[in-house]
Amino acid sequence: MKKQMCMFLVFVFLLVGCGGQNDKADNDMKPDLEANLLYENTISPNEKYVENEADLVYYTVKVYQETGGLLVTSHSNSAFSKDMQYEIETDAEITKEDVSVQWQTLSGETTDSQKNQFGLAVVTVSAEGAVIDQRVISFVGGAVERIADAVNPQ
Repeated sequence: MKKQMCMFLVFVFLLVGCGGQNDKADNDMKPDLEANLLYENTISPNEKYVENEADLVYYTVKVYQETGGLLVTSHSNSAFSKDMQYEIETDAEITKEDVSVQWQTLSGETTDSQKNQFGLAVVTVSAEGAVIDQRVISFVGGAVERIADAVNPQ
């Protein structure tokens, strides 16, 4: 019963959205001064499903070229998403064409719906035709944590 309630609440949070609640800048996500923005991809997973513009949620993935590799950052204006970053060490010359982001739903679908909106970004970086890094970024992890805390209070 608790599991069903958790899943129900996750879908409610995804449907309703939480735009504008976490509009902080990428303060901890700043690349070094010599970094070059190589790639940026932003979507709004709920834009087809909300009536009020203030409820729009945005997810952004940025990839910066830095000395010794890449810095990948994610940001959202949703209160249920946590900004994050990770580094990819590489000496290869990476171009915008070497980076791709595939948006997926929590169930892994690449086509979204009102009940199954995008919440994951699969970030793939290639060099010389071979994948050198592939990771999944979750934009809804904070929602799951908050639901778990509500269902299992300490």
